[in-house]
Amino acid sequence: MKLYRIAKEQHIRDLTGTGARLYGGRWNHKGISLLYTSESRSLATLELLVHTSPALIPNDLSILEIEIPDTIKIDNVDINSLPKDWRNYTSPLALADIGSQWVQSN
Repeated sequence: MKLYRIAKEQHIRDLTGTGARLYGGRWNHKGISLLYTSESRSLATLELLVHTSPALIPNDLSILEIEIPDTIKIDNVDINSLPKDWRNYTSPLALADIGSQWVQSN
């Protein structure tokens, strides 16, 4: 499986989840490392555009294609188990709880 990551050139090959650990994110609390990726280049670009003001998009971004072995176990979240407001722009804290608990259990 191929995944895609957009980041500043200087951080593009850092797959440790340090940025998410330092600042937290939609699916993780601050202090929990998590690497955010997308299933396609276009989705990675769209994610960047919807979460970043055009004036704040750095001009030194790169995109990295990451190959994940087919033998890697993939977990799924039942969409019906998510809070009703999970798609809101300001995400509910429950999403960070779900993601952080998942990281800590794996």
